Amino acid sequence: MQNLLKVSDKHYDIAFYGSSRVERHIDCELISKMTGKKCINFGFSGASLGDILILSKIHKRNNISFDTVLVQLDYNYNTIGLTPYFEANLAPHMTDSIVANEFLKQKEYFIYRWVPFYRYLKNEKVLGFRELMSSFNTTNSNRNIKIGFSPKFGTGDELAGRFPNTLNSNNIRLEKFEEEFQDIAKFYFTAPYCKKLENRSKINELKNKVSSYKNYAALFDNNSEYYFNCGHLNINGAKAFTLKIINDFDL
Repeated sequence: MQNLLKVSDKHYDIAFYGSSRVERHIDCELISKMTGKKCINFGFSGASLGDILILSKIHKRNNISFDTVLVQLDYNYNTIGLTPYFEANLAPHMTDSIVANEFLKQKEYFIYRWVPFYRYLKNEKVLGFRELMSSFNTTNSNRNIKIGFSPKFGTGDELAGRFPNTLNSNNIRLEKFEEEFQDIAKFYFTAPYCKKLENRSKINELKNKVSSYKNYAALFDNNSEYYFNCGHLNINGAKAFTLKIINDFDL
C-alpha cells in the first residue's frame, strides 16, 4: 500500500483503479505485451471510491500521469468514506496537504496530527504491527509495483456477502474523480462474479449511473474453472478477462 502512495514522476498509457477485483484481475504485463503500451494496476483490497479518489489525487500531485484510466465498480458505488485499511495507511502522511485536508473532516484530526504516536497506536489494530512498521519502508512489499498484478491460484466458488438491494442515486466521490480527470479518457466496468451472488442482476443499474460502462458480471458463467472464489478470478480467469478488456476498450 505504501508503494502505491509514494510512486511518483511516471507516465502510463493505461491505469486501473479499484479494489482487489482489479488487483487480482488485471494483468498489466499482458496488456503491455499485447498492446505495446505502458500499464499500471493501482487496485488494492477493499478500496472504496473515497479511497480511489484520494489515491488518484495523490498520484496526480506526485506527477503520475496517464492517457486512459479504467475504474472497476460494484458495491463500492454505495461507499463514500475512506476504509479503515486505507485510512490507516495514510497515517504516516499527515503532513501531506491532500491527506491533511481529508482528515480535517474528522473529529480526531488534531489528535492524529499533534499527539505523538497516536496515529500509529490506533492503526496498529487495523494494519497489524508488521505491516505498520513496513509503512516506514517502501521496499518491504510482496507486490510488484511495476505492474500491480497480484493473481490468485486455485479454483472455487466460496461466497462472502451479497450485492446491495439498491444503489445510491449518485456518488460524490466518483463525481469528484470525474472532475479531477476530466481531460483523460475514462472507462468503467464491473469484473465477473459467479452466479451464486445474490442480487447480481442489480449490477445492471450501474449503466444508468456512469457513461462508458461495461458489465462483465456474467462473463464467465460457463467457465467455473476461472474462479478462485465467487468474487475473484484465478490467474487463468484473470488473463482471459484482461484479454477481453483489451479488445472491448480498444486498448
